[in-house]
Amino acid sequence: MGPSHLRGHNVAEVQKREFVCSGHQSFMAPSCSVLHCPAACTCSNNIVDCRGKGLTEIPTNLPETITEIRLEQNSIKVIPPGAFSPYKKLRRIDLSNNQISELAPDSFQGLRSLNSLVLYGNKITELPKSLFEGLFSLQLLLLNANKINCLRVDAFQDLHNLNLLSLYDNKLQTIAKGTFSPLRAIQTMHLAQNPFICDCHLKWLADYLHTNPIETSGARCTSPRRLANKRIGQIKSKKFRCSAKEQYFIPGTEDYRSKLSGDCFADLACPEKCRCEGTTVDCSNQKLNKIPDHIPQYTAELRLNNNEFTVLEATGIFKKLPQLRKINFSNNKITDIEEGAFEGASGVNEILLTSNRLESVRHKMFKGLESLKTLMLRSNRISCVGNDSFIGLSSVRLLSLYDNQITTIAPGAFDTLHSLSTLNLLANPFNCNCYLAWLGEWLRKKRIVTGNPRCQKPYFLKEIPIQDVAIQDFTCDDGNDDSSCSPLSRCPTECTCLDTVVRCSNKGLKVLPKGIPRDVTELGLFCEFSPPMVLPRTSPCDNFDCQNGAQCIIRINEPICQCLPGYQGEKCEKLVSVNFINKESYLQIPSAKVRPQTNITLQAMKRGSPFLLASPSEDSCVFLEETLSFASTSWVALSPCPSICLSDPIVTNLRLEDHWGPTPCILNTQEMCCDLPNDWLVLMSSISALHRHSRSDLTKVSQFSLLQEE
Repeated sequence: MGPSHLRGHNVAEVQKREFVCSGHQSFMAPSCSVLHCPAACTCSNNIVDCRGKGLTEIPTNLPETITEIRLEQNSIKVIPPGAFSPYKKLRRIDLSNNQISELAPDSFQGLRSLNSLVLYGNKITELPKSLFEGLFSLQLLLLNANKINCLRVDAFQDLHNLNLLSLYDNKLQTIAKGTFSPLRAIQTMHLAQNPFICDCHLKWLADYLHTNPIETSGARCTSPRRLANKRIGQIKSKKFRCSAKEQYFIPGTEDYRSKLSGDCFADLACPEKCRCEGTTVDCSNQKLNKIPDHIPQYTAELRLNNNEFTVLEATGIFKKLPQLRKINFSNNKITDIEEGAFEGASGVNEILLTSNRLESVRHKMFKGLESLKTLMLRSNRISCVGNDSFIGLSSVRLLSLYDNQITTIAPGAFDTLHSLSTLNLLANPFNCNCYLAWLGEWLRKKRIVTGNPRCQKPYFLKEIPIQDVAIQDFTCDDGNDDSSCSPLSRCPTECTCLDTVVRCSNKGLKVLPKGIPRDVTELGLFCEFSPPMVLPRTSPCDNFDCQNGAQCIIRINEPICQCLPGYQGEKCEKLVSVNFINKESYLQIPSAKVRPQTNITLQAMKRGSPFLLASPSEDSCVFLEETLSFASTSWVALSPCPSICLSDPIVTNLRLEDHWGPTPCILNTQEMCCDLPNDWLVLMSSISALHRHSRSDLTKVSQFSLLQEE
């Protein structure tokens, strides 16, 4: 179509010298793309202004001549590869207050003229390798108010002309030595509001700021506690140290992340349903019943409290967590810990197992915890402590057995705890018999116990501190011989034991022997030669006791009780109703089977067949509770009147009605009988409650009877 002097010519016949550009044509892009100002933006003087336009991505096909682009206050989440590379003349980019969480490594590639890059107020967690490569002219870099948790040591490698760097309000715990070395022109730096760990790995920063007092925001230490809230630039460099003591008091070894901070090592993501902050992984209150499979390697503190754990299984998970120092299993439902459950947790120094359901402590429960210093077993159900319970825990300093059910402790139970300095035995029901005599002397000698654990048995020593009991008062008389933790009782008398193997086979046993060790791994109970006819005479009904006259029958190889009328339940133990069908009917019912909700229906086939409600003895009474109303098609006579016990006001209101007879008689607590005619008939449907009652001895009343009168 143009230019006009070539209009209509065949392109193949036009000479090369005639293909020329003049005026504004020389600035048009040699491509098919249409370069324009985005509809939502304004463009003027090579500045593209897209502030607050609700954009979710970087506009494309902008004029190549732009020098500044303003994209702040939008909803941009990702900066794609080469997003700004076509605009070689850019001097300023403002991406502040977006939702950026991902930047491609070459997002700003080729922008050699860029002098201002504003990225504050986003969700950036990490700066990709080579992100600022080639930005030799950059003077202002604002990265404040993000979530950056590490800086690669070469992150600012090409920023030789940078004047101002802001890393204010991020998640930096440490910075690798040499990170700021390329910043030859730096004049101002903002590092405050970061959770810095001021250990030996951050000593260089203190020295750097002493020499170059350019940090103007007041950066401070967060940990260790002795340096918390102190300005980094004002702390003497010798205060920045790493020691075993520091690692004990600070949750986890923070120097692990410090050492690797210059690499921004890739780690596993935070487990589902958990929260991760620094070196802490919090999975509490999530109804978990097993430890998550994938936990970040840097984890120093693992919170699994307030969940639904019942058994801690040996999964090997702790072998993958070399920096783990503290585990919280409090407020679960743990009844057992498998051998090897803590295998690989050699660096853990604190375990909380408070408020669980452990009934015993075996040394193999805690295998692998060579560095453990604090073991909290408060508020469990531990009943005894054996002399092998804490083998292998020589580093433990604090042991709490507060609020358990411990009655006795085997001699030497604490001998393997060479570092023990605090022991809590309070709130346990100790039986101060001869087997506990050693403990009183041990407590007086060691003086490491919190408070004064007290005896609860025998009665004459109740509430007396164990260490105050005289040695001769620890006796085993009058059945006070509980020695459940004593090594002498570790093997049943009928059996032979070797380590954790118990053999009781071919002993003619009829019941499981007593005294089987809790840590048994193999138990033999087989009978090699069965007595003759044992198998042919064995039936599923042999040990299935049906009650109340029920018959046991076999259905699909399972015993079932076939109940008589009026009874229900697996073994026909529940009385539901009692029915009299004719004059020959007679039934005795144990009174213990009659509950308040039992329905007893008395039925007569014809008029003139009354029933008598009788009690078996003078000092007992069968009575009707609360208000009863009788009305149905069954004719029943309550006669003679003394058959209902009148010794106590037990019936508040008994209403007798005859739908065909005279005015009903109302019986109350003062007047239990009326002058009823001999042929008085009442309608009776059901008795809602029958009880036994005795003024003297309830145990004398074993049954009551429902009799049919002739």
